[in-house]
Amino acid sequence: MANFTEHDEDQTRLRLILERMNIDGIARCMQSSTPGLRSPAVKVIGNVCAGPSDYVDAIISCGSLKTFLIIIKTEHNSMEVVKEVCWAISNITVGTCKQIGEVVGAGLISALSDLILSNPNYCVSSQFRNRER
Repeated sequence: MANFTEHDEDQTRLRLILERMNIDGIARCMQSSTPGLRSPAVKVIGNVCAGPSDYVDAIISCGSLKTFLIIIKTEHNSMEVVKEVCWAISNITVGTCKQIGEVVGAGLISALSDLILSNPNYCVSSQFRNRER
């Protein structure tokens, strides 16, 4: 399903997911202890966050920001999942002032700052790390 929602320029597939499936169920899958379920769920949520404002509101309403915070603070063994969460957060923060305020209010900016400070080698892209000065 994660691949199903990629490259969906006209939002047709995202609309289909939101109409036919329960976004709350997908959001709950992000809390799974099974990486094979958690990682694709995070990717789908991130793709939905790239959609229209009402899609992002649905993601925020179902408690995803709290789950994002937990993942950022605890998922250091699976930085790929953390990367997907960061991507979802970046999609949300190009939204409305209210949506940005929700991200800030959930403590996500602070948690991302802590993540960067505690793990700079991972967080800095290899293209910049290997650059000659």
